Amino acid sequence: MGSNVYLESFTSELNARYGFSDQKLTYAGWVTKHTTLKGAPYSFYDHEFQEDIINDVRQNVIVKKCAQVGLSEVMVRGVLAFIARQQGLTAILTQPSRKNALDFSTTRVDDVIKDSRLLNSMIDSSVDSKELKKIGKSYLYIKGTIGAKAAISVPADMLIHDELDFSDLEIINKYSSRIQHSKYKLFRKFSTPTIPNFGISKEFNTSDQKFYLKKCPHCGKWNQTHDSFFNDVVVDGYNGELKNITLDMLAYIKFDDVKYLCQGCRRPIAYHDYVKREWVPMYEGRAVSGYQVTPFDTPFQDPYNLLKQMNTYTRYADFVNFALGRDYVDTDSVFDIERINFFTDDVGHDIGLCMGIDFGKTCWVTVGCVNPDESVTIVYKAPINEHDLIDTVRKLQREYFIGALVCDALPQTKLSRDVCNAFDGLALTCYYSDSQKDLYVIKSNEEDVTVNRTQIFDIVLHTPVLNVKSCSQDNILKKHLVGMVKQRDIDDEHIFRYVKVDEDHFLHSLGYMRLACHIQSEQGMHIAPITVDSSEISNG
Repeated sequence: MGSNVYLESFTSELNARYGFSDQKLTYAGWVTKHTTLKGAPYSFYDHEFQEDIINDVRQNVIVKKCAQVGLSEVMVRGVLAFIARQQGLTAILTQPSRKNALDFSTTRVDDVIKDSRLLNSMIDSSVDSKELKKIGKSYLYIKGTIGAKAAISVPADMLIHDELDFSDLEIINKYSSRIQHSKYKLFRKFSTPTIPNFGISKEFNTSDQKFYLKKCPHCGKWNQTHDSFFNDVVVDGYNGELKNITLDMLAYIKFDDVKYLCQGCRRPIAYHDYVKREWVPMYEGRAVSGYQVTPFDTPFQDPYNLLKQMNTYTRYADFVNFALGRDYVDTDSVFDIERINFFTDDVGHDIGLCMGIDFGKTCWVTVGCVNPDESVTIVYKAPINEHDLIDTVRKLQREYFIGALVCDALPQTKLSRDVCNAFDGLALTCYYSDSQKDLYVIKSNEEDVTVNRTQIFDIVLHTPVLNVKSCSQDNILKKHLVGMVKQRDIDDEHIFRYVKVDEDHFLHSLGYMRLACHIQSEQGMHIAPITVDSSEISNG
């Protein structure tokens, strides 16, 4: 009796859907069996490094990666495999913004489902939007974080946060509670890194920190590729730093002149030989599983091409983040504390000093001025208890002849208004804006001002010299000034935002003080620069 192709097809789909024949398959095996790419069965050929990542069944998996290595492609397949194989589950996948989420759903998720015979047969057409998909009895939510008022109130079994560094981390943290009652409690976080000890880099630092080592065919040493571009890529006849190679210089460099050297014997080796590759943890035994993916982990990037890419980025930091997968920060992104000069002697002061206050249970006060050379002098800085704030403001105004005050409007709206009412002079409560074009706009009530958040922090960031009267708060000031870092938008290298990476109260206070100085100057009030005796200056 001949075989029944219809019965075999039906049985095959039953087995796939309910796991009868797929139970022993790894996730990578399931993906290659049931999904396709460009009309062919999905393959890990030339992307062998991805297999261990998708097969990792530990609860917390962190992937710190460079761009364009196919990890978003395999991440989608891993999520779909999870909810398709174990029915009745819920996964939530986040992208930085709602637009990112909708685009990702259309261009990545939908294509995988449509091109998979099994997944396409399981999709419930009545629950198939860009933000929610029902696959059998399981659900996949696809949401943005920036601009979201809250994490969706849906219990989940798996959370997948893509491009963590560019997401709203407060919303990301709220999602953690959605998974507490699941027996799986799976966290998957993927991202191009940005700033050291922030976002994906901070998560990776707590993990076992696996690197995809390569074995030298000459001496047998296992090479770690994370720092390879800086330490192991050489150009014949060139002894300078690679970052100084321009496109004009590259025109005279041949492809074979750029070599990857073994960290042991320093002989050239092939960077994409998968026969001698292995994921090796630096801290074996840690509960969190972490992977560092570099451009040298795929055969599609070569050292010569990386040099070309380096010259296509406007900012060197973006090249290091996106092309190399490394965290990096420079003085274009964070305040340079080397620009701080602490002085000890009292200095003369006159009308023209301004005050900035950042509110909380503790209120952070800064008094100073902007000088004609754009340097800034701070004559007073201190944390003040909220109950003592009004009396302190009155005392400081009398002592320093303060002409203008800008203070935080939130979260203590009543206290900020009371402080302004107690101040004899120009006093405004301030709200941040991410969208207004002007630096500041004073409201018609002449009591409130909105300031462009990015512009005011740019002004602080680019302060050429910050002269500061030394006191017990010096180290706290330095810590707070680097508590905010400038970060580019994931989609547009010309759009930036400032993200909090540590305590930053004095930074806000200084920003309010700078705004007060700016408004006072434009209002035509007298500003008296402060002259600091250079013999009294130190870098603390």
